[in-house]
Amino acid sequence: MSHAKHKSAKAIIDRIKNSSKRPIALSATNIELNDMIKLRDKTQPRGELCCGSAFRNPSGKVSSGKSDQTNEFKAWKIIDDAGLRGVKLGGAQVSSKHSNFLINTGNASSADLEELGENVRRDVFKHSGIKLEWEIKIIGKKSSIFNKMPEPHAVVIK
Repeated sequence: MSHAKHKSAKAIIDRIKNSSKRPIALSATNIELNDMIKLRDKTQPRGELCCGSAFRNPSGKVSSGKSDQTNEFKAWKIIDDAGLRGVKLGGAQVSSKHSNFLINTGNASSADLEELGENVRRDVFKHSGIKLEWEIKIIGKKSSIFNKMPEPHAVVIK
């Protein structure tokens, strides 16, 4: 769900909950949506300058966060295991709240964000042999970092 849709859904729920005209019973769907919003507020850098998940989870793995699923091959966990949570480069930073989010601390250039992301990919590959793929689509002229860094070899995860 996009940030704008997420905000508008929360606003609708808040309006319903705070309506003084008549009591309204929230449906199970609305309660579930409200719970999802609260979970995202706790686990993701909402309100930060970012564009969502930076990297895809390695092929074949899910990231629902359900307790019956392992975190072994989730991008955020792989980044954490490589010790990259909170790492900064210029005005860009790996979020300390959720390590699969690259945030602009206020003065990051696109080159800062791209270079930080490529450094994350390189360091994760060195640490685990796992190749992270960008989830963010980079448009326009790519930073010069793309010409400097060799592409890591893919690792098949079974």
